[in-house]
Amino acid sequence: MSSSSSSNPSSLDAAAPFEKPRMVVKKILAESQPEGDGATVRRSIGRHELRNLDPFLMLDEFSVSKPAGFPDHPHRGFETVTYMLDGAFTHQDFAGHKGTIRTGDVQWMTAGRGIVHSEMPAADGVQKGLQLWINLSSKDKMIEPRYQELQSKDISCAEKDGVEAKIIAGEAFGVRSPVYTRTPTMYMDFTMQPGSQLHQPIQEGWNAFVYIIDGEGVFGRENSQPVSAHHCVVLGPGDGMSVWNKSGKPLRFALVGGQPLNEPVVQHGPFVMNTRAEIQQAMEDYYYEFRLVDKKFLFPLKSSPEKKKDQWLTAVVYHWMLQEKWTAKTQSPTQTKSNPSIHSPLTIIIPSCRLFHGHSFLPPFTPPPAAAAADAMLTAATAAAALRPAPFSPSTARPLPPVALLSFHPRTHHRLHLSATAEGAGTTAQEGAASPSSPAPPLDEARLSQFAADWQAARAEKESGKILKLQVLRANSGGLIVRFNSLQGFVPNPLLSPAHWCKDPKRPIQDVTKELVGSSISVKVVEVNEEERKLVLSEKDASWSIHSSQVKNGEIYDGIVGSVFHYGAFVHLRFPDGNYHLTGLVHISEVSWDLVQDVRDFLNDGDTVKVIVVNVDLEKSRIALSIRQLEEDPLLETLDKVIPLEADQSPSAGIIASPSETDILPGLDGICNELLQEDGITDVKLGRRALEKRVVSQDLELWLSSVPAKDNQFKLLARAGRQVQEVYLTTSLDQEDIKKAVQRVLGRVP
Repeated sequence: MSSSSSSNPSSLDAAAPFEKPRMVVKKILAESQPEGDGATVRRSIGRHELRNLDPFLMLDEFSVSKPAGFPDHPHRGFETVTYMLDGAFTHQDFAGHKGTIRTGDVQWMTAGRGIVHSEMPAADGVQKGLQLWINLSSKDKMIEPRYQELQSKDISCAEKDGVEAKIIAGEAFGVRSPVYTRTPTMYMDFTMQPGSQLHQPIQEGWNAFVYIIDGEGVFGRENSQPVSAHHCVVLGPGDGMSVWNKSGKPLRFALVGGQPLNEPVVQHGPFVMNTRAEIQQAMEDYYYEFRLVDKKFLFPLKSSPEKKKDQWLTAVVYHWMLQEKWTAKTQSPTQTKSNPSIHSPLTIIIPSCRLFHGHSFLPPFTPPPAAAAADAMLTAATAAAALRPAPFSPSTARPLPPVALLSFHPRTHHRLHLSATAEGAGTTAQEGAASPSSPAPPLDEARLSQFAADWQAARAEKESGKILKLQVLRANSGGLIVRFNSLQGFVPNPLLSPAHWCKDPKRPIQDVTKELVGSSISVKVVEVNEEERKLVLSEKDASWSIHSSQVKNGEIYDGIVGSVFHYGAFVHLRFPDGNYHLTGLVHISEVSWDLVQDVRDFLNDGDTVKVIVVNVDLEKSRIALSIRQLEEDPLLETLDKVIPLEADQSPSAGIIASPSETDILPGLDGICNELLQEDGITDVKLGRRALEKRVVSQDLELWLSSVPAKDNQFKLLARAGRQVQEVYLTTSLDQEDIKKAVQRVLGRVP
């Protein structure tokens, strides 16, 4: 339903003044981070800068394309609100509920006592939206799960004076949403046209924040600095919020507020309760108390202690067989011939840490005592056999018998092996170990001595840092296996030289490494652990030792972007021989002179770029690169180039004034006063103030002019958002000493 409030204003009209206007008390840039299965989110609430804002636990702006998404994961003790900005997402849980929300739709899910569900893209292209986690009070944490799903056409709307509001929860412009919120909450999507302003009441005592989806706006106080997209703005106490759109583009943001619960918050991944004991119970319920219903698990199911043993292994084995890749190992012809009744063992790998939407956490995977778990093992084997009735052996037409034994890997407890005989008498063995009936022959002393000597040699090579030339025996999905005397070492893909991948950046690295089998590569030993039989080598470290001395500050290289993160991009450098031997980092601050909020807006994997070397750290094996320093620095231009002078203006036409005599950028007066305290600076005057075409930084920054001081005069440029102002110093200092003085001042001024 849709309505307008222009003819029916409420008692809390949007234009009404506030006795206690809410000001901005915190501003957080939501930085991109991986989440779920290949998805990317911008998280603002739920990071270390803002762990939570009672009753809000997390806010993600997600951006997901197939096949990435958020596969099966549990929740307990709170609500999730998913608001689709663009595209479509399909929700499905283990209780049989399924639905798809599209652009403008909302799903308000109360997890309550527990639910296991998935959230996956339902359309091609990039699917974008917001997901908010809202805490439940202690009395509501164990209620039954429920859903409220609203299509875009059913969401209440209102419009007034160039401001459009979609009211997901709460009230705006006299229009109230029909959504029921167990924790009292307001949630609105505002779009403001250029030049418009908004004055929205917010219940006193509630916590509230704004998330900017697109554009930039001024919040709290009209002369405040504008805040741009992907920022979360926390509002202080008061009875209302004011917003101004002073830009030339529409401003879109979400306003969210809620009544604090004022209860303890104990969170462990997707479980949010009030005590640690409740968290432990939630984990036990999830891992130990599944119920098998039509090949789905319902979470949780209370059961007697006597049933937990059976449920434990049945749930774990069956759950991971449903969700994880599992393979049947083929026995050798000699084994099959000598004992045709033995089928190939089924190996199930259980990851030690699973990443759920919101958080990753380590499951309490402690196996039950062997004596108490015998019945559970039989139950687990029965469930496993029912999954795959076809025989494991190609030469056998019989299904697996319903009796098998199951054991845990003696070291990690994370690898399960099942094997069975036609008679139902099973055997269990660690991978690669001989069966009890035919023990492996003991290694002779000479071979043991050789192994010991080679492990000692590996440790010596690691200490010396010597570059070794080793043969590649084979490749797997994770890297290369190389020969080191009688030992085999591993070169992980991330420790390979970038030269391999850069030959064809579009090819998967696994295809590239297969072509290296049989060749020799230069490596260095980086890890030796004889007890765990681990020998790790690095081709990247060897490349650094060979080529780093050729890299000098100020040199310009062609490069290929290898990977992009929220803090910058790693670029592989092309050397004169045509190969890409080394990798450097372009920090986010060196990507562009423009304001960079997301590096992926400027750079993507596989892009070709030109970079300049700004620093080589031989001790830490790091190369710092810059892209923007190859471009003209717009911040060193004079103000005349930023905005041309009007016909009646000139540098001498009254543009110089003391800080107290002219309009001044917020925060600049304190800096001017501190500058006067520096030896060698006798006067500080302010010059012209203007607006730039682009935003370079939201925070106040000082930039030194490229023109040296002349006649004891030197100019600085102060910039904040799109605003710029000249600052003139009368000083006896040279350019370098002025720079040091400014750095000291900025260190003193908060």
